[in-house]
Amino acid sequence: MQHFNDREFAEKHGPIRKIVLRAGDIIDGFEIWYGNESSGYRGGKGGIDRVLEVLPHESIAAVFGYMGQYLVTMRFDVSPDKWICGGNQRYKNGWKNFVMGYPDSGPSDGKQNGRLLYVYGWHNTNGHIE
Repeated sequence: MQHFNDREFAEKHGPIRKIVLRAGDIIDGFEIWYGNESSGYRGGKGGIDRVLEVLPHESIAAVFGYMGQYLVTMRFDVSPDKWICGGNQRYKNGWKNFVMGYPDSGPSDGKQNGRLLYVYGWHNTNGHIE
């Protein structure tokens, strides 16, 4: 199990510009790009890639999903019309047990509604984000 914290990386390279979310029935892993630099891939190699490009005038307004033993599903929102999601969305009769931010407030430049600045957490290389 490895801990990660992208705070210093984000401060050095700039805001989130791309998210690669890899998922099948659960979130297998992800890669976050700050400016033009990747902070590295975290997690396993199962599932398929989904890519969200975040334009210079945009930011991530919300993150939500379902956490069980592992991260089952996750969604990153720029706005109600622009988002990326992976994992099993029908898990346990409703797929949200955590919400950070305001999914209906985008698009956001971060000045009025806040934004996701960086990510941190735990991952292992056998296929799970925890």
